[in-house]
Amino acid sequence: MDAFIKKYGNTLEKHMGEKLIGQTITNVYDPQVSDVVRGYIQYGKRPLLAVHHRFADETEKNQEAEDANRAKPFVEYATEHFVDEEIIKVDIHEAGGQYYVGLYVNDANESGEDVLHVPLHITTDQVDEEGNPDVKEIPIWITRVLGLTPPEKEVQQQEVLEPEEQEE
Repeated sequence: MDAFIKKYGNTLEKHMGEKLIGQTITNVYDPQVSDVVRGYIQYGKRPLLAVHHRFADETEKNQEAEDANRAKPFVEYATEHFVDEEIIKVDIHEAGGQYYVGLYVNDANESGEDVLHVPLHITTDQVDEEGNPDVKEIPIWITRVLGLTPPEKEVQQQEVLEPEEQEE
């Protein structure tokens, strides 16, 4: 994964420049939803993940009220708990074939640090040893962010059969 960050770090940094903080952007997973960018999580000196705060619509608010036990999405959790905290260490590790970002945060508890594991949406079998992701396997929005060409959708050609002449 270090090779991936080394290779695409400049692109990620451009995509997630500080100028986006405070701006409303389209949610990459749901184009109907707007997010406001609250901050960035860095890997070394490079911005790696943008922390968004999602604007929930009325339907979602009602659903959340009905299901108070539902897990909060990462962006809300990170916004509420980590943006204002000092991130003391960031590492990327692999577990179960999925890359995760480990964010170690000075949480002022007796332990001295807390950790949040954030999936990168890229698995080990999707990146080769040189850090090149397989564009057929990674999400299309990541492909576009990295400036790679998304794979063309295969057009399935069906043979059109002439209708047989019916005897009268």
